[in-house]
Amino acid sequence: GAQLVNEPGALCWNELTTRDADGSKPFYASVFGWRTTAMDMGELEYTLWHAPGAGEPSGEEVIGGMMPMVGEAWPADLPPHWMVYFAVEDTDATASRCEELGGRVPQPPFDTPQGRAAVLADPQGAVFSVIALTFA
Repeated sequence: GAQLVNEPGALCWNELTTRDADGSKPFYASVFGWRTTAMDMGELEYTLWHAPGAGEPSGEEVIGGMMPMVGEAWPADLPPHWMVYFAVEDTDATASRCEELGGRVPQPPFDTPQGRAAVLADPQGAVFSVIALTFA
């Protein structure tokens, strides 16, 4: 795991988006020994990944999540992928700075229960997300 997390400029979340959530659960459980729990998000079920380690009282640590790619929000030509999230102090300012430096903002800033997020791309096209966490 990362030594520094949930601080501006540091890793704060990893998220798998997939069209086969049911198939992904046993795959990652077998590869990494991860366990899953379901998180109700209304119309869809979000999955939390738990890894053995010093974190929660159970001796496991939540290390990421899985979002099913269902509905019109997910274009058919968008492949399943892992999305890394970096913590920032100000999502809107970070998105603006990204564009000033030659990057792109494929998904402009939006609000989530965890904070304000955006999807960015560096000048070479590498995609990542940023979020100003409300609990950090």
